Amino acid sequence: GVIKVGTATGQIVVPPITALLILSLGWRTALLVIGLTAAILLLSAALMMRSPPARASGQPTAKDGNSLAEARRNLVFWRLCAVQFLVFPAMMSIPLHFPVHGTDLGMSKSTAAQLLSVIGFSSIAGRLTVGALVDRIGGKNSYALCILVFMAGLFSFVFITTPWPLFVATAFYG
Repeated sequence: GVIKVGTATGQIVVPPITALLILSLGWRTALLVIGLTAAILLLSAALMMRSPPARASGQPTAKDGNSLAEARRNLVFWRLCAVQFLVFPAMMSIPLHFPVHGTDLGMSKSTAAQLLSVIGFSSIAGRLTVGALVDRIGGKNSYALCILVFMAGLFSFVFITTPWPLFVATAFYG
């Protein structure tokens, strides 16, 4: 939910910054700047992490699910792993083609790059509402609904031949 909004915010902020860096520095230097910035930020965040305080003896501990050992013996766990393994590479590689598809449909490069930000905005909306959805219809049904909306957005790309419907389909994809 709320914690995952940070990554969606990055999807909104990073594409325009990347576009500006590429236009002003060239793609090789821009890629180097982005990589070094990411390395510095990630290392800084890792160095700031602290272990949670130890619990006093006798205090109850919350258990939010199965342990890893319990999960590894569960067929549902392995099915979810297989689905994620098969879906994520496709899901993460498709957005790389959105700006190219947008320019093929007549968008300017800067407008086509905004398609990536649309994914971020729709991800924020989705991540904030899925928690409530899980409470109402359960995790399994919520997951199925999310996959259905994602697939509807994905399949619609085949039929889009003008620029602006691409923004709507991208929102469903995100």
